[in-house]
Amino acid sequence: MLDVSIAYEMANVPDFDQVREEALPFIAGLPNNGRMYCAPTAALNWMGYIANHGYPGVAPGSGPWTYETITAALADMGAAMGTHPTDGTYGDPGRAGMQAWLDTHSPGNFVVSYYSLYTNDFWPSIDNMAGQAVLGNLINPVVGWYKPSGFKAGNADLYLRDGGHVFTLVEAKLNIPDFNAPGGSRLIGIRDPGTGGFGTTQSPFMTESYVVGDNPTTPYLGQHNTVVGLAGGTTKAILDGFFSIRPLFGLTADSNFIHLHKPVQIQGLAEDMTTSYSSAGGKVIAIAIHPERGQHPYLVENSDVVWQLDVLTGRSSPLATLNGPRGLVFAGPKEDLFVLEKDGLARLNRDGRLEERVRIPNPLDAVGYHKGMDRLVGLSSAMGELQLFDRDLRLTRRVSLPASLLDPRDPRELVPAV
Repeated sequence: MLDVSIAYEMANVPDFDQVREEALPFIAGLPNNGRMYCAPTAALNWMGYIANHGYPGVAPGSGPWTYETITAALADMGAAMGTHPTDGTYGDPGRAGMQAWLDTHSPGNFVVSYYSLYTNDFWPSIDNMAGQAVLGNLINPVVGWYKPSGFKAGNADLYLRDGGHVFTLVEAKLNIPDFNAPGGSRLIGIRDPGTGGFGTTQSPFMTESYVVGDNPTTPYLGQHNTVVGLAGGTTKAILDGFFSIRPLFGLTADSNFIHLHKPVQIQGLAEDMTTSYSSAGGKVIAIAIHPERGQHPYLVENSDVVWQLDVLTGRSSPLATLNGPRGLVFAGPKEDLFVLEKDGLARLNRDGRLEERVRIPNPLDAVGYHKGMDRLVGLSSAMGELQLFDRDLRLTRRVSLPASLLDPRDPRELVPAV
């Protein structure tokens, strides 16, 4: 949960309609009239925004757009995201399709991520999404339609997911007491692909506002994630995933300072190209970029503390205390943080809690992550090898390295080529 107040709003974001019926010979439609095309439509909202704000080569190009242009672009986006006419779009193929779209039209400038309860094993909340949005990421939330199953767990009703919906986040207000959100302190504004239009015409662009509430009687459904009033009857509209388009950025360190670099600028967001932050004291020796949040862990020389920098507030705070930490890397769908200690390895969960630890007889010099193999990779210059570990820090493989690859420089400067 964020401990800061957020007021986020994006203007001039398209609000394309997903339902597009065929009216031959003049008007083309979408498969099943686009009724399952919410994800491609929400994605195209941001593509149109990006094109209008500095990257006109990103299809569908700069507006204004014709109805026919958007219908054709939605068909292409649906194909890229693997959208099925009756089953809709799944998260990972959808992410891959959006990434391929941006790589084709603006290569190297944007990274698309997808976070989900069913992929990452944690409940996304509006806090996660708003925190990313205010840092410049473009967010498409995913809600699941959760319906009563007729069964109970203790006194709590059990709900089952029955389909879902994707829309575009253009407004979020968190922890602000003076806005009109009865029953909660979280408000969102969305561009909803499923509302408006008559099947063969585009409706006026509009933002719909909803309160985001909690689930006190069904805590297993997560917190800060129920979109009040979006679903009807006994169905709950619960945020259980989101797509994020992140403009390219990086973190570097220079002695006691950490620098946030944003070389890709979307016009109208008025962001600094480089922002510098003071460290917690001492020379910074390692940084890891959090895959989802705006809090990035780092290490300083001669300290046992794993610090984290919140780039939203500019403040550093201790995340964990370990034994001579020397390197760190995020890895895997659960967003584990692996830390190289002077005598072993440690695994922290996404909230900084120590979950696993192992001593290593011959200490490693550096750590990395092999995504394809889902393995933590450690470099041992003394042994002349790479060592591969699973999530529970069990050694699964050794790979000998030729002497020509072992550099006599500070081994912390070496990055395993995996």
